[in-house]
Amino acid sequence: MMIFSPKILILEDVDQAQELLRLAFLSENIAEDNLFVAGTVKKAQSLMRDHHFHGISIDQRLPMDEQGAVIDDHGLAFTELNKWPLTKKVIYTSFGKINFANRAGFAGAEYRERAHVSDGGNKLSVYDYAVEFVRDLREHYVEKSLFAASQLLPHTLALPALKASDAKKANNWADFFRNFSELRERLMKLTLGVTLAAVGKRPPWKNGLRAQEIEDALRQLWRPVPFALRRFVSSPGWEPGEALFESLISLRKLRNAVEHHDRGDYVAIDYQDQHANIVAIVDLLAFYCELPLMHGLRFHPSRRGLLSFQRLGPNKALQDGIWEADFDPPRPDDSALYIPWRNQNGPELLQLSPWLTARRSSSFELEFHLLIGTKPEPL
Repeated sequence: MMIFSPKILILEDVDQAQELLRLAFLSENIAEDNLFVAGTVKKAQSLMRDHHFHGISIDQRLPMDEQGAVIDDHGLAFTELNKWPLTKKVIYTSFGKINFANRAGFAGAEYRERAHVSDGGNKLSVYDYAVEFVRDLREHYVEKSLFAASQLLPHTLALPALKASDAKKANNWADFFRNFSELRERLMKLTLGVTLAAVGKRPPWKNGLRAQEIEDALRQLWRPVPFALRRFVSSPGWEPGEALFESLISLRKLRNAVEHHDRGDYVAIDYQDQHANIVAIVDLLAFYCELPLMHGLRFHPSRRGLLSFQRLGPNKALQDGIWEADFDPPRPDDSALYIPWRNQNGPELLQLSPWLTARRSSSFELEFHLLIGTKPEPL
């Protein structure tokens, strides 16, 4: 059994406060390798490019760099809901009456006011704040993240994510694991298609790949793990991707034991035993929440430097989106899909065809089709 140790980033510019927060979080059994501290905006941005964090503790008053002045609203750059949507964000500050703090709650972040020795009321000491922060991650991160994902992802992933989130809230372990298994298999199939597009492989492979065959194929292709995916599948003490594959094996063994009647149905202890493995899958899901599958790319009609696109929403409706880019969009092709991609040389658009394409179903609904073998199948 792997214990879920959340990966947490502390944003705080005052050295003494940094150390108090660090010690408070460590007292909640957070592994030192999973706890990061940044005192400037630039340091925090650098860490977030390299790591996927489960939680960020935010001081809203930060300097831009080591020589910069402390500005009241610099920390709010890390509260935006459309960035890092599966990351818990909490503003922890001594300046509760500043308008910026009151406004921040609308941007997707919780807000806690720091207690001092003479304070009372609802303010939180550093230790109490760390206890609350970590407990919420350990008890509720999975269902909150699955619900957030269900509002962002295409229907084929959004529906099992929402059902699994609801089942987790109700402690209905049979429904949770069955829906999470469906989500896991669809997610890995999508990831295989994206990986094949990234490494330049061409079809045909084989239709109807089983879950284990998809995982085995990804193991071979992820040598090394594509740079864009690396921060979502890296764990301290493991080579990138290896902890994810071990999690997939463990969850598949549990599912097989239940489905083949080698044991009884899913129970609460199964969730406790598999908690870290479940989070490893959710970490990969975060990649697709942060970086949308893009359809119908065009220049934005009125805002220079932006691309407009459509994404397939959770209810199968097309949703308009915009993306900041310093490159031109490809030639119009309403069957093509793209995803923002990052490699060692910087950002680019990755064309996903022929592996992933957008097609109209017999009822004229837009579907994503995955080509692994000789015939495309709905994802």
